[in-house]
This record gives sequence, C-alpha cells and structure tokens, in this order.
Amino acid sequence: NTNNKVYITNTFSGVTIKLANDIDLSGKTWTPIGLYDSFGSYTSIDGKSENESLKLFSGKFDGQGHTIKGLSIDSEENETVALFGYVNGTVTNFILYGEVKAKTGAGVVGALENGGTVRSVESHVDVECSGKAGGIILANKVIFGVTELTYSDQYSYSENAENHTVTNCINYGNVSAKSDSAGGIISWDSVATDRFTSTSMIISGCENHGEVKVASGASAGGIIGYSQNSKIEISKCENDGSISSESGAVGGIIGKRSGSYEKALSGCINSGVITGAENKKGEIIGEIIGTSVEQSSLIENCTGRDNCSLIGSVSSGS
Repeated sequence: NTNNKVYITNTFSGVTIKLANDIDLSGKTWTPIGLYDSFGSYTSIDGKSENESLKLFSGKFDGQGHTIKGLSIDSEENETVALFGYVNGTVTNFILYGEVKAKTGAGVVGALENGGTVRSVESHVDVECSGKAGGIILANKVIFGVTELTYSDQYSYSENAENHTVTNCINYGNVSAKSDSAGGIISWDSVATDRFTSTSMIISGCENHGEVKVASGASAGGIIGYSQNSKIEISKCENDGSISSESGAVGGIIGKRSGSYEKALSGCINSGVITGAENKKGEIIGEIIGTSVEQSSLIENCTGRDNCSLIGSVSSGS
C-alpha cells in the first residue's frame, strides 16, 4: 500500500515504482500520495527537511502506459488534493480518469516541489474547486508554508533548488474554480521571486482540450491560470478548450502573469474560445503586470484564432 506508506513514513526516494496493470479505484476512499501541509511550522532548514521528509513523494512512479480509473475525491474542506498530493520526485506515463471536488485541487499532482517532474500523463479528471483548480497540477513552488524560516535560510534553500518540469501532458477534463485561478494544466505557478532566483518552471509539449472556467474575477488559462514566476519557460503547448472567467484575465496559454519577465513563450497555439474581461483577454496571455517589456518580445512564433490580440494587456503597474 504505497499510499499509506508515503503518507506516514516513506518517501520512496531513489525507488522506482512501476504499475504492472490497469487499476480501478471506484468506490475507494483516496488519500493523496504525499502529504501537503500548508500551515506547517518550521524553524530552520534542517527542521523543514526532517518534517517534510515524511510528506513528500520523492521516488519515481512509472505507470508504464496503464490506465487508472475511478479516482474520486469529494471534500470541500480539503486542500491541495489529487492522485498525488506533494511531489518532488517523478510521476510519469499513465492515463487517469475520475473526479475531484475540493477546496483546492487537481487531477494528478497537488503541489510540485523542488525538482519535481510530471511527464507523459493524460488526465480525464473533472476538477471542481471553491478555490484554485488545475487539470494536471494545482501549484508549483520552491517552498510551501515555511513561514518561520529566516531570510538567509530561505535564500540558501532556494539556491540549491532544482527546476520543475512538466512535459507532454494532456488534459481532457473540465476544470472549474469559484473564487481563484484555474488552468488546464496548472492553476498557479509561483516558483521564483526576488529571493528565489535559481529555479525555472519548464513546460513543453502540453495540451489542454477541456473547458476551463472561473466564476469570479480571478484568472483562467488553457495551460496556466496565474503565473508569478519570472523564469517560466513554455514551448510548443496547445489549447483548444473553451477558457472563461466571469470578469478576470483570460488567455489561451496563460491567464495572468505578474512580476519581472525573462523568458518568452514560444511555438504555442490557441484555437479555443476566450471569454473574459474585454481588456484582459488574449489568445496567448490575458494580462501581464509588473513589466515594461515590449509586447513583441514576450512571445515567439505563437498563433491564435484571431478573434482577439495575442496579449490582452501589458503594464508596469501592480
């Protein structure tokens, strides 16, 4: 029972787990593999490592092309739920069917931590959340919930962090969020900030075919709902799902970006219908704030349906 072992005592670091057959989770109560605690209290880097070593899934899960069906998570009180809860290992090569209803959640991975990788996963999971919702992954970040680390400890930890990668993942599930961001692949990406400068979020060859909608003024995107990561790299991603927000920023690839800008999106295509705030909807990016970079340098070789501009708005304001 991998689920119970990683939840309680074993991260499976250095271990490869291979799925030998298709499996059916119908009728089973599911606890995400790898525990995420957004309110953990840590006083040092060593303390963080010791505590979170009991929570992260750090091994490699290889589905070998098999299908997992019947995933069902239904709890409005739970956060960061998915098939895997908290991962800094590798999750790869399977097809997933099911549904997730929670406060915040996704189909495949809740929180992708330092060096985590998700590759060649196809999700048919419908995700419905009161807060953030993601088709494949809920959120990426270097440090989650470490509110009591000193500035120097946080900087030291981030300097040793590794890139997050999401490649060749496909979402067919519908994704909806009531009060926060939603994305066909990732809801929220916040890896690098002014002090966490050493990591990149690399997303390539991903596709969204599901509907993504937000019932508020939050952002929605075919690939990412909201990104605060200056080092994000997105290439050869596609969306043909319908993307909408009641009154927020909407983009075929990214709904909203904030902060500094270092990398351009390249080779991305949107053919889905985009519906949102009139001045904050774009075929590729709905809204960018916190940069004065010319729009022409923000994207390379990207195309849309020509029913609105590739970028909705760009500003240097907050």
